[in-house]
Amino acid sequence: MIKHFETHNEYDYNLDIYTITVKENFKFGKSLELEEGVILDFDKNNVPISIEILDISKRLAIKKK
Repeated sequence: MIKHFETHNEYDYNLDIYTITVKENFKFGKSLELEEGVILDFDKNNVPISIEILDISKRLAIKKK
């Protein structure tokens, strides 16, 4: 079964962090660092609920905007 979620996207210019978070209510379960600076969060049911990418402009080789 595929479930669709609304998400909130945010870029923190000062910290150069890009975050995508599910808008629905959830209970945080755990975080997993996929690689250095890329963190995936899961709810208590192991459903992905957010991803945070540190130093996003460097990873994508683009200027901060």
